[in-house]
Amino acid sequence: MIKKKRLSVAVFGGAFDPVHLGHLKTADFIQSNFNFDHFFFVPCKTTLLKDSAKASTAHRVNMLKLALDNYPDFTIDLREIRRETPSYMVDTLQSYRSEYPKASLSLILGEDAFHKLTQWHQWEKIIQLAHLIVINRPGYHLTNISHGLKQLLKQYETKEKDQILTSKSGLIFRLNAGNHDISSTEIRRTVKSDQTSSIEVTEKVYDYIRKYKLYQ
Repeated sequence: MIKKKRLSVAVFGGAFDPVHLGHLKTADFIQSNFNFDHFFFVPCKTTLLKDSAKASTAHRVNMLKLALDNYPDFTIDLREIRRETPSYMVDTLQSYRSEYPKASLSLILGEDAFHKLTQWHQWEKIIQLAHLIVINRPGYHLTNISHGLKQLLKQYETKEKDQILTSKSGLIFRLNAGNHDISSTEIRRTVKSDQTSSIEVTEKVYDYIRKYKLYQ
């Protein structure tokens, strides 16, 4: 029996400080492969496993709006920023699950984030709430993960893309989205050293960074 495709929702969280071409190319590649009905960029209020964001929340959101101006498939969702309590992904996914109880819900994360999954708040619940789409990142390999994560992959990994779209949650799908060796940290360093001719952001984001003298 052919399973029917469900309403599908993708969640792409991050500091986006700033949003760069790696984010955009990765998201565009994922969307071209899955064609999600809703694809949400979810900027976080604070990044609990990284250093604090270097630009204000307002600046990060404004840059995200500028970057996504030509991407009609993508929507910015500010629920984490508006949340008064700490910004935990499990809470975000629970809120999406409440809104879309029967949908296929997928959390997009890089291999670097997947390596740290067991450090996340209530991480065991995440795979119950959503699928994980794990994107390759330069310098990270899933052969070097902990025993617990290897067991997680053994139990939940699928190589069938359609299973992501026909089931609600509980699967892990690895996707090679290209070798985008770009980081927001490196962009901030580049701006600070005044080498902005080579930063990999959209022209509108570049102009915004210059206008407001961000990351100086």
